Amino acid sequence: MSSSLAAPDRLVQTERDTVDDYSNIFYVRHASMAASDEFIEEIAEDGKLVVHHDDIESIDRGEYEDAGSRYAKNDIRDLKNATEQGALVGVTYSAIGHKYTRVGVIEPGTEIEFVRRQYEGSERIYKVAEISDYVDVGFTECPVIFVARSQQGPTISNYPKASRRAIKAIVGGTNVPRDVWSLSSGQFELLARRDMESRHDELELRLPSGRTLKDVDVLGVDAKGNDIIAQVSFTNSPKEAKNKRDDLLQYDADKRYLYVRERFADICDGYDVTPRPAETVFNELNHDEEATTHISKMLDLSRVGYRHSG
Repeated sequence: MSSSLAAPDRLVQTERDTVDDYSNIFYVRHASMAASDEFIEEIAEDGKLVVHHDDIESIDRGEYEDAGSRYAKNDIRDLKNATEQGALVGVTYSAIGHKYTRVGVIEPGTEIEFVRRQYEGSERIYKVAEISDYVDVGFTECPVIFVARSQQGPTISNYPKASRRAIKAIVGGTNVPRDVWSLSSGQFELLARRDMESRHDELELRLPSGRTLKDVDVLGVDAKGNDIIAQVSFTNSPKEAKNKRDDLLQYDADKRYLYVRERFADICDGYDVTPRPAETVFNELNHDEEATTHISKMLDLSRVGYRHSG
């Protein structure tokens, strides 16, 4: 059983035939930048993005060896790749309080402008690029592109897989693939809880799910009074998966679950931890009427663009 989704409207126009022709997908954050609010507002209104490292007119990352920020060389590299090769982007302007994510396209061959402005008594040189077309997406329209992304550090960074899929789908006017990797780890945590409830009668949480403890994502008790704990992780690292298994073993519990990628399920062999492969859990719940409706709501992009216009 699966609940089909209507394809969303295509709200962003691209020069290339398909979104698969854009190999770069970046998250661009305008926060903690040496720039005035007025300038960032101007950039947002003009449908552009800006990078600032060192006040020089150059996109040669070699000239940023002594830059004040350790992120400078990578930001300059990613900006250059985005404008030369083209890119799909999710852009935020949190520095001026905007809560949406601007999802759009930078076309290949986009020119980088060097814009000079005064800030705190000095002339700054900003590297500015145009977003050729875009749609502004609210948090409730597509929460997956708002989570699991860098909240500090570089101006330009890579999205996790689920967010990359959502960006491509929004630009292309399609649905995301219906599998577990279209969910953020937090969304999958909701499915893990459903899976635990199907295995334990009257399972009740004893703490809010997730982020209450570093090593335990779900703490509950069932109708028999059994203490149940679980850890949920999409890690690609065998070492990290084993560490999460070992962390669970440090806690007293009647039942321990580790939700990980299917290829890591055997790390629980010989340990008092029950592995629950993410792919298996998704596929099982996708055949449950109530759960598949929940999955559809998490993957639904049909409301994108309803609250904002680009």
